[in-house]
Amino acid sequence: MATQAESATEPNLELLDAARELENVPWCEEYEAMISGMPFDEESSPILKQYQLRSKWFCNEYNCGYVPSNMTPANVNNRRIFGLRKVLGKIGDGVIMERPISFSYGFNISLGSGVLVKGNLMISDCALVTIGNRVTIGYNVKLVTDAHRFCEHIGVYQYARPIKIEDGCFIGDDVIVLPGIKIGEGSKIESRSIVSEDIPEHSVAAGAPARIVRKRGISNVGQEEKGGMS
Repeated sequence: MATQAESATEPNLELLDAARELENVPWCEEYEAMISGMPFDEESSPILKQYQLRSKWFCNEYNCGYVPSNMTPANVNNRRIFGLRKVLGKIGDGVIMERPISFSYGFNISLGSGVLVKGNLMISDCALVTIGNRVTIGYNVKLVTDAHRFCEHIGVYQYARPIKIEDGCFIGDDVIVLPGIKIGEGSKIESRSIVSEDIPEHSVAAGAPARIVRKRGISNVGQEEKGGMS
């Protein structure tokens, strides 16, 4: 994966096969172009616009929904997960996603088991966004898949590149992950970083743009976060 890549010129069969494993997907020509990394125009697709509006309705309800005072935290989370399953492409067991949230569509998002989202997560899921098992995501994180290019023949056009965060990663507060990025297993992204290049597994990266500052020992992965996000 790479953010510098140009838009694709034909359907990506590998990405299409991955999308077939997801729920709630509106299969149509424009959707296949969108997740393949080809230029697409969501404004001219009634199906995509309808699902985009559906996502806005859901996120608004999720963020503002009334929570009775007599509900237990477990019951609240179960109700939220029940709603998320109707919108997201895939969601594993034991997911906790604190409010608020914002998705472009939702159906391109796959969450593994044990994912913890601290709150105010924004995902632009015009391409596939795959988050592995036991991933922790801090406050105010943005995962951005859509990009724009200028062509003298058609002007500015939009395309998207997938994002993948592998198992056991830790994404700090206020991090931005740009299109086409893969964050390797067990890696940690420090707060306020902007990730514009792939991060190898078991790495600690920081800065804008994010650069690897050290490697993590496999035995220490998951332990250094006990004191909070840094």
